[in-house]
Amino acid sequence: MLLLLALATRAYADDFLQVDAGAPGMAVVVSILRDVGGFTGTETVTTNCGGITVGAVAALDSSADPSAPITGAVLQAVFYISETASTGNCRVYIDGTQITSLSGGIDNRFRIVTPEAAPVDGGTNDMDGVADGVITLPSSLRSDGGTVVLESLDVPSGTTLVFDTSDPNSASLGNEAFLPAVILVEGEANIEGSIWLAGIDGEDAVDSHASDGGDGGPGGGGGGVGSNCYGSAAYIPGNGFTGGGGTSTGTCIDYTDGGDGAVEGNDMEDGGEGIFTTVTNRARGYAGGTGGGTGHP
Repeated sequence: MLLLLALATRAYADDFLQVDAGAPGMAVVVSILRDVGGFTGTETVTTNCGGITVGAVAALDSSADPSAPITGAVLQAVFYISETASTGNCRVYIDGTQITSLSGGIDNRFRIVTPEAAPVDGGTNDMDGVADGVITLPSSLRSDGGTVVLESLDVPSGTTLVFDTSDPNSASLGNEAFLPAVILVEGEANIEGSIWLAGIDGEDAVDSHASDGGDGGPGGGGGGVGSNCYGSAAYIPGNGFTGGGGTSTGTCIDYTDGGDGAVEGNDMEDGGEGIFTTVTNRARGYAGGTGGGTGHP
């Protein structure tokens, strides 16, 4: 789950907007995720930007029953952006109520933007500026919701496009660079090389029975953490917009549930519980960290 905030002006909890950016002339499929309360498909979605026409609205669920809204349903519509639309931030409304900013710093506004120049290995929008077969898109190019809009995209054979995972907004909770990565391309897109979204493996601790969790790739949660039977050292969950499992501690004889994680992930969400498992030729087990949280809020 993403970040929760009690809003005095609304009877339900937070919504999250994605895709949240587009260029003039684009038709962008926009999804609104709700953590509590669900949608029915009868809602009206509007913006305060005259350059956007909102298409038909649908609730993405097997049964959008107006009498029984489905918890966690996704509301989806197409935003048609006029070719003459002015750039800027647009407020989005559901049934006349604005989708407000989240406590984590995401502003939940749809941006009409001028596309960024096409990234070039060793040149424009390549973070290291070195022609080394790797194009690293800076996290600063992405919107609050994880979207980057490009003029065009060319990833030649033998070249890999990767996403920078440094936190683009250190003042907010979590790391928005780990939100699902969305690339919108205004012109031609040619991908003969590869786009790399993998995370980083966790590393074994000293006794090989516990490990730090691996970092998630863009759009992924941090890996979980194991703890050993021989001490209470706190190993570190991997980075991700949602956290990996925390260190589990407890008696190493009964192989029972290790309990909730004590070390939380990057976004301060507990990653879950560790389970004691047996170790070959040993009378004691160790607490295994759970998998990382999902990158989808």
